[in-house]
Amino acid sequence: MEGFRDKYEIADHSVVDVGSLDINGSYRELFTNYTGLDIVAGKNVDVVAPGKYDYGEEKYDVVISGQTMEHVEDIYAHVDALAKISKDLVCIIVPTYGWREHRHPVDCWRVFPDGLKFLLKRSGLEVLECETHYALHQGVRIGETIAVARVK
Repeated sequence: MEGFRDKYEIADHSVVDVGSLDINGSYRELFTNYTGLDIVAGKNVDVVAPGKYDYGEEKYDVVISGQTMEHVEDIYAHVDALAKISKDLVCIIVPTYGWREHRHPVDCWRVFPDGLKFLLKRSGLEVLECETHYALHQGVRIGETIAVARVK
């Protein structure tokens, strides 16, 4: 997420983090004008969404959602809702490969670049980049797919 912030020069833009509940950290320190949004109240949540796939009417310059999509049952509705609240950019990070199941409260998806590109295009967004990054995590090779899209 730090690389995304720097590449697109968005540190001072209004940023909403959908799925912001702090389980293992947050992106708050990366952005000056950060709002944490989730479907439940808790640590790092500034706004509780009105509904499961209703993230409100307010629009933000940038919408981020990292390490959340795997815990969303209806990924179509989730990406549609992200697109709806973005004025400009959407950045999604989702597990792709090697991650063990980690329910919170569910663990439904691993998404590869082609699937993530499809979801973004289907929601009316223009895909600017989408690629998988691999690393070692606790001795296991893992992959996360990172996509950046723009509102058309």
